[in-house]
Amino acid sequence: MSKLRQLSSAELVGRFEHVNRLARNAAHSDLPRAIALLDEITAEAARRPEPDPYLRAARGSIHVRLNSETDLGTARDLCQDWGRRATAAGRGEVEADAHATLGVLLCGQHRDSDALGEVVVASTLLDDAGRVAGWEQSEPRLLSYAYNDLHVCLAFLGLYEPAHAIISRAADLHHRLDAVSGNAFSLADDRTQLLVVGCNRVRTSLLWGLCEEAGGAADVARSRFELARQAGAEIRAEVGDEPVPVLDACTLTARALADPMAVDPAEFTVIDREYASNADLVRADIALGRCLEVRNRDAEAAAVLERAVELVGSGTAVPQLRMLTVRERARLVQLHSGQPPQLTAYLRELEQAASAMPSERLANYQARGAAERLRRTSGEAHRLALTDPLTGLPNRRDVGTWPDRLAARPDAEATVGLIDVDRLKQVNDTRSHAVGDAVLCAVAEALHASLRPADSIARYGGDEFVVLLEGTLPLAARDALRRAVRAVEELTPERGYGVSVSVGLAPVTTPDGLAAAFALADAAMYDAKRAGGNRIRIRGEERLDPGAPPDGVVPAEQWGPAAQDAGTSRTASTGR
Repeated sequence: MSKLRQLSSAELVGRFEHVNRLARNAAHSDLPRAIALLDEITAEAARRPEPDPYLRAARGSIHVRLNSETDLGTARDLCQDWGRRATAAGRGEVEADAHATLGVLLCGQHRDSDALGEVVVASTLLDDAGRVAGWEQSEPRLLSYAYNDLHVCLAFLGLYEPAHAIISRAADLHHRLDAVSGNAFSLADDRTQLLVVGCNRVRTSLLWGLCEEAGGAADVARSRFELARQAGAEIRAEVGDEPVPVLDACTLTARALADPMAVDPAEFTVIDREYASNADLVRADIALGRCLEVRNRDAEAAAVLERAVELVGSGTAVPQLRMLTVRERARLVQLHSGQPPQLTAYLRELEQAASAMPSERLANYQARGAAERLRRTSGEAHRLALTDPLTGLPNRRDVGTWPDRLAARPDAEATVGLIDVDRLKQVNDTRSHAVGDAVLCAVAEALHASLRPADSIARYGGDEFVVLLEGTLPLAARDALRRAVRAVEELTPERGYGVSVSVGLAPVTTPDGLAAAFALADAAMYDAKRAGGNRIRIRGEERLDPGAPPDGVVPAEQWGPAAQDAGTSRTASTGR
């Protein structure tokens, strides 16, 4: 760990990328060491102030566990933390990816309803066209990851139509960037991601076609198989003639299901069964079985399908793939050995019932998606109702929620402050109201940046702001507000146009005493303006300390040298 701490964040990400590549190709016996290395990098990245190293490393650690079906409990916990950190960092594309990945983990636990909730959130995040356009420019690879992982979960749930739409968006993203850069691997030179997206387009169309076939829609199924064949040809053209085992398995399977007679069964010997996933091998065996069947090599086809049934029973295969594999074997047996017509009719009813389940789930997905979009729209409308459109700060309506916050902590100390911008009226009169608005925004930014994270600030109206400092008495609040006074005074002439601020402070003595505190703070603020502005005054301190001056004025000499300069350097008119 100490060696990792000596690395810069860029070097740490580079180390992660190297270890992650090794982990993806590691033998099963080497996975524990690879995962341990990824966890060390993730832990170190979590210590860094910038979010990107952690967001990348956590994803790698989760997905190595997920792909190898190793330590999935840790993967789930890490996934939840990954999502929380992405939300806090404002990284919506990673937040969507975290929800989608958690959905895949939940599917593996047969918690399909919970998984559906996660993909609904992920889909809603990725349906925001404006935000997605920004992510395409800033982090296209992370956006591609989110699309791909959402696709995996949708396919696992049997939602092939939205799964196909999502993986097509990922492919379009690659193609658009390729058109701009002229580089087929423009997503941070991530050739692996390009292959993953391409192969998943093929896989989804194949599984979709097999499900349509099981539901009796043979013509639709053939169109899905042809779509898979075309997608495979496209990705093969992009990566060239170099052998790629996973791509070879997908494209061969697509060609065989689209036209079994056009593919020689001997071609399937090129599939590397040591490296291909069980799901890819099962799909390939179904296709090989059909190639053998159309050549009347039924015994060989039956043996291949027996092998597929054994494979699909191991690991966390997509549930629909298990059903389809058993169906394929039963179809071949029925075709050549026969079975009672009553049993055939019964099995057909079961197939139709099973094929209807994805349609019901799709309707559920769409309904929950509409509800989630409405919830987010309502939440955004509520946020906008509490936000000042000019400065982006909370507005007077938000201040109306402060009494409830204070009531939740009845024994806590608090101070309220009113801040008025000195000479803003002169800027409006001599420059323009547009310039005045720009100055007001600059002041708001300076005030917000200078306050403590726990402090609250809002635009109260016109050129006035209000602050609430919880857990703070007026004298301590004055120390915090000195930074605000100085920050406004130090605005450059082209941003501040010489304005300053006058601040009035007052204690909130009871949870329901906010209105009285506002009145005192307002009076204190006028005390500051009458004294020349660019300073802080307090009223109501005598309510806490009987020995305090009656008017609560804090003599400038008590500010300290720097504060005295800030409080007396200007003597211009206090016109508002």
